Amino acid sequence: KARQKKPAAAETTAVAPPAPAVTVDYAFSPQVTLAGYDLAVNDQPLAVAQVDRVVRPGDEVVYTLYWRGTEPLAANYHTLLHWVDAQQQPLVQRNQLPGPWVNPPQLWQAGELQADVFRLVVPEDAASGQYTPMVGVYLTASASPDGQVRELGNRYALPALKVVNSPATRPAQRQEARLG
Repeated sequence: KARQKKPAAAETTAVAPPAPAVTVDYAFSPQVTLAGYDLAVNDQPLAVAQVDRVVRPGDEVVYTLYWRGTEPLAANYHTLLHWVDAQQQPLVQRNQLPGPWVNPPQLWQAGELQADVFRLVVPEDAASGQYTPMVGVYLTASASPDGQVRELGNRYALPALKVVNSPATRPAQRQEARLG
C-alpha cells in the first residue's frame, strides 16, 4: 500500500495593513504612537487635501486609525474617537479595544502598524456646525493598578468635519422680495 502524505500544517502569516493615507506620527506615550489615519464617508475615501469635509445626518463616517507600538505593551489599552463641538460637547463617540479581538495591544509586535476601525453615524438630529474628532488612548479602570481610568498623554485633534442638517420645517410665513 502506498502511504499518503499528511498535508503540511497551514502556515498563517499576518497581513500588514496598508500605509495610512494621512501620516501623523503622534506619540501618546513612549510605547504608543498614532502613525496615521484614513477617512471615508459612505464608503467613499476623502482625499487628504479635500477642504470641504461636509457630512449630513445619516452619513456613515469611517476612520481607520493606524497605531504603532514602539515596544511591547504591558496592558491592553483602549482607544477613543469623540466628535466634539466648540464647547467640547460630544456629538458622537466611540471607545473600543483597538484592532481585531484576536490581536489586542499586548500582542502587538513593536514597530508594526495596527489598524483600528471606527464606524460612526451622524445622528439624524445633529445640529449643523463644525465638529472636531478627538483621538485618545487610555487604560481601563479594571486594567489600571489603582482602579482608575488612566488616559495616556493628550488627545489628538483630527481635521474638523462640518455637519450640515436641513431645517426640519419650512418657515411659518412666506417672504416676498422685489428686486429692481
